[in-house]
Amino acid sequence: MRVQRVRLLLVPLLLWAVPGAQGQSPTNTLKQTKQADWHKEVRAALTTPKGKTSRPYQEASKYIDLAIGPQENPSLRYDPDTFVLTWRCKKRASAAGVSDTVIKDAVIDFLKYAGGSNFNRALYEQADVQPGTGKLRFNIVLTPEPPPPAAGDIGARLARIEELLRQLDPKVSAELREELKKVEEMRRDPRRIEEVRTYLRRLSDRVEELLRKQSSGSGSPGGTWTVSPGAVFFYHPGHWWAWHCYPTTGYFFTPAYYVVRPQATGSSLRTQLNGIREELARGQRMLNANGVTEASFVARRQTVTMKPLDLTGRKPEDAEEFYRKGYALYWDGRVDEALAQFRAAVTLRDEDARFWAYRALAEKALGDLDAARASARKAARYQKEGLPGGEAFGLALERVQGAERRFLNAVQE
Repeated sequence: MRVQRVRLLLVPLLLWAVPGAQGQSPTNTLKQTKQADWHKEVRAALTTPKGKTSRPYQEASKYIDLAIGPQENPSLRYDPDTFVLTWRCKKRASAAGVSDTVIKDAVIDFLKYAGGSNFNRALYEQADVQPGTGKLRFNIVLTPEPPPPAAGDIGARLARIEELLRQLDPKVSAELREELKKVEEMRRDPRRIEEVRTYLRRLSDRVEELLRKQSSGSGSPGGTWTVSPGAVFFYHPGHWWAWHCYPTTGYFFTPAYYVVRPQATGSSLRTQLNGIREELARGQRMLNANGVTEASFVARRQTVTMKPLDLTGRKPEDAEEFYRKGYALYWDGRVDEALAQFRAAVTLRDEDARFWAYRALAEKALGDLDAARASARKAARYQKEGLPGGEAFGLALERVQGAERRFLNAVQE
């Protein structure tokens, strides 16, 4: 009897002494941590000098592309209910010979650093990452990095841009002389991908500025001006005086003003600038491995059927949320998912040009041109009506260039 009592007393004692059998409770610090907290701290570790000079950052950056995406559609997600931190990372091509285990361990070390008190704000305690008992879990998903475009292809695109710049009117090419030198320099060594990408963006902005000048009709670069005489007539109340000046009672004509008109060469310049803009857009799409191009979806055209999203209980003001999710998915290359979001947005609130414009772009990318044209027409109509107001529509389409922009503009004109 005494032995049985001793055994009964030992059972709770053993359970207390060996917490690993059932796991340890999360600390209060981990319980209070949210998705936004991880996104904020990891972003700070990726962008601040302190984070970039840390050993965990430098080690992880050897193997993966350190990017967590926007808050609306992050590649780094934390579930506060299960305490699992998931990061979908792009594995660098240079890390092909390194095992996934080594890469994941390096990424986890970086995440521990970013969320630890040694960097900034503590999002967990040491007990939460204790092997076997800690509640915080890391789920690292590695995806292969797309191969970079061949240097020869980039060089050919830069050569074409250089050729078009040299064909411009001498007055305009003088304004772009420095840009011409830069493109010639990079054409000789097109392997500096990031520098080429930055340059193409800058040159694109410069070309857009010149096109705006063309549209305004004032100070048109490269254009010449003609001066044409004109005449006016007026009635003079002094009939006797008018008789002596002109043989018609009360009226006489006189040269009075000059008409200043730009010659048609401006339209030729505009055509040249549009050609350069198109080449720049092609170069940017080539360099943007995650960008949206028609070629990215050739194999998927006419094959995507997305189930409509459940909008039960949703209100018109929720349309903005669906639009922003769709925007992020579209520019991440997940166009079929983005289309479902844009459809939900226009269902909840029809009268918004942004929703219809991006729906048109998604439909066009997936090969449904008839639907894309219909959506683009709706976007044009609501834009003319000022829906949405202010500069919202222009800002929403800032990233849309090249063939996609021309597709939308063709409906508006």
